[in-house]
Amino acid sequence: MIKYHDPIGKTIMNPELEFIMKLLSKDASYWLSGSGESSLEFADNKSSLIFFKEKKYGVFIMQLPDYLSPYKTDENIEIVHHDISGVPFQTPSNCYFSVKEALKMLTSFVENKSITNIGNWKNIYKIIDESGCECDDEY
Repeated sequence: MIKYHDPIGKTIMNPELEFIMKLLSKDASYWLSGSGESSLEFADNKSSLIFFKEKKYGVFIMQLPDYLSPYKTDENIEIVHHDISGVPFQTPSNCYFSVKEALKMLTSFVENKSITNIGNWKNIYKIIDESGCECDDEY
């Protein structure tokens, strides 16, 4: 069983893939409300995927509790700021994907009940450290 949690705290049990498609087609302002992120988690609560959409960059996906995110290796990295539950959260820009790409990742997670290509995922703080980007501690 999978639970979807929306930014304002509503939970939907076993969301259909069509629901996720509609969700990702929503304007980025959807993720500026409430907590600022959505999540998919399994009933065992051992792992979940949080995700949100930024107007300029696309969709960010991260696995918790390990802070693993899919990433692109051939890009210059910028630090992207997004508030989660009112707390500033800094993410690397190479961890954002198009809606189509994000849908494939989320669909795979739902269908397989895990991340199938985990070798292409890395801790976001390691990505930031390796990039040489400076996080803005004051943000």
